[in-house]
Amino acid sequence: LYLPVLLAACCGMRRSEIGALTWDSIDFERGTITINHALVLDDNRTFVEKTTKTTAGTRTIRMIPLVSNTLRELKSQADSTDGYITIRPDLISNRFYNLIRKSPLQNYRFHDLRHYTVSVMLSLNVPKNYIADYVGHETENMIDQVYGHIMASRKTTVEDQLQDYFTSVLGE
Repeated sequence: LYLPVLLAACCGMRRSEIGALTWDSIDFERGTITINHALVLDDNRTFVEKTTKTTAGTRTIRMIPLVSNTLRELKSQADSTDGYITIRPDLISNRFYNLIRKSPLQNYRFHDLRHYTVSVMLSLNVPKNYIADYVGHETENMIDQVYGHIMASRKTTVEDQLQDYFTSVLGE
């Protein structure tokens, strides 16, 4: 479960995208992951590989060193490199749920790791169009509607900046 959590939290990938990830999607030379497939349930409740949810979902993102190093280590230990890298999307959710159920984060879903990625990007003042591109959204509207919640640490920083400004302009 470590790799799926890492890919969701640090790369903003959907569980369907993580489940469909193959070694030919990883470019260690460039340090990128190309996301162009998803594992989804068909009408018979069987997982099938399809293209990403939207055209914007097909994207290439840069890996942070921890993700790249984890994938390198996994590849060096793999018996075969011709199949999927991780586990099916339903297993990701089930195992994550079982893990979280035993933790203080009782109501945390696997998809919330994707929210975490976007929240971090917002707190770093990454422009919304870049965030949308990174996580595979068609428009920036989704960022505002779904992910635009306030991070407590960022709120404190903003309030500090506001106080400093008004103190310097108005005194006291």
